[in-house]
Amino acid sequence: MTTAIIDGDTLAWLAALRAESTADFGSTGIARVADMDTAKAEVRSQVEAIRDHTKADAIVMTLSCPTRVYWRMKIWPTYKQHRAGGVKPVALGKVKEWMATKSNCYVRPQLEADDVVGILATSKKIPGKKIIVSSDKDLKQIPGTHFNPNFPEGGLFEVTPEEGRRWHLMQTLMGDQVDGFPGCPGVGPKKAEAALKQGTWAEVVAVFDAKKLTEEDALVQARVARILTHSDWDYKKKEPKLWQPPRPSGK
Repeated sequence: MTTAIIDGDTLAWLAALRAESTADFGSTGIARVADMDTAKAEVRSQVEAIRDHTKADAIVMTLSCPTRVYWRMKIWPTYKQHRAGGVKPVALGKVKEWMATKSNCYVRPQLEADDVVGILATSKKIPGKKIIVSSDKDLKQIPGTHFNPNFPEGGLFEVTPEEGRRWHLMQTLMGDQVDGFPGCPGVGPKKAEAALKQGTWAEVVAVFDAKKLTEEDALVQARVARILTHSDWDYKKKEPKLWQPPRPSGK
């Protein structure tokens, strides 16, 4: 049994965008309109394309919490706030509402779609082989089999636990302008790669220290950058367990 676990946010965006057109009302004005039948057909088409490429027996969809109040905002209050006034496809909300009614769609309070993907992909809730389907670079933190629907010719690829841990530390250093957290000032991909010679937390702290920042500053960025896994979720309290850096044995 193979299950494709899809980051539905990007799929919904694309479907809503392709269903959109412009209506000209003459002197009254011009408005953006969308056809929901077209949007639904686009979602179905994308899902079938993913099923075909991955040879999945089952499909699971994930979506971000519709209130857009995410757990990361408690750690970094301006997280994604710069997106608030951005232009979105006019039917995006309706498309997500429709997708959320399906029995194979997971939507959870506080969580973004990639967090839900990470938790499901690393838990035993879904048996058998799991394939993470997303174009979001953040999910490279999650070990397992991956598929990028924006680059289908790349096929399936594997992310090892070590590669996943390293990518989390890379993002801690680089930050993410799209998501609105800075990482370590002045550190981009090349500097982050060069700093992580062994891929350790101590190397991350050293980079922050060189910028006269503390380990606590680094930890805040690491927690915001972290994509949740099964072990990061407190099922009783229904909240994340904040990431802790590994410590040498005996400490």
